Amino acid sequence: MNMGEEVSHLKAHVNTFYNNGALQRASEQPHLKTNQKPSQINKKVGSQEMRTREGMAIAKAKGKMRGKKPKLTEKQQKELHKMHKTGDHSISDLAEIFSVSRATVYRTLQRDQSA
Repeated sequence: MNMGEEVSHLKAHVNTFYNNGALQRASEQPHLKTNQKPSQINKKVGSQEMRTREGMAIAKAKGKMRGKKPKLTEKQQKELHKMHKTGDHSISDLAEIFSVSRATVYRTLQRDQSA
């Protein structure tokens, strides 16, 4: 297939998507209206941002928002600290034993020191 045939083939696919309603032109998308003033667009984005922040605050108050879960459980972290304190295992050994990266081992050890 030469370049011209490939381009016409791609155009046919795009047209199919557009005709099926899968694609919209920028002027047809409600959040990308080209006849709106920038201040109107900023108000919409600002109110959406505000609703997101309100939802996050509610979730945090309910205790449902905790961020990324730790790679190691509390029990594993205690065991990692215990093994590290003995001096029998290197950081690389601990990372391999617990199936985590060396950075995770360092981070876990650092949290214990700062707490």
